[in-house]
Amino acid sequence: MNIPGSLTNEAVLTDPETIEWMGSRKDSDDGPRRPRIFGHTETISLLKTLIELQIGKQLPRPIIPGLELRTQRKIIKTVSAVEAAQKRSQRNRERAEQRRAKAAKGS
Repeated sequence: MNIPGSLTNEAVLTDPETIEWMGSRKDSDDGPRRPRIFGHTETISLLKTLIELQIGKQLPRPIIPGLELRTQRKIIKTVSAVEAAQKRSQRNRERAEQRRAKAAKGS
């Protein structure tokens, strides 16, 4: 287990292969992708929230596939409901216009 500050952590970070691997990476390798879910505990989330409040900028959070799918489904459901409401409104408007036209002819 690689716990920050532990002897194992020190051994991993001072390993020549690790040093070479870390040194050969570019900043763009760490780029804008989201961090992994593993290791993103509630404590880490709270720390990120505190940091965000201090710097006024949002930090990247891991993407949880199930929550992403639920959010996408909610958006699709909302868009569908709005479209259906607009169609009903259009139909009702057309019916009202037809009734007015019929009433105007009959008078």
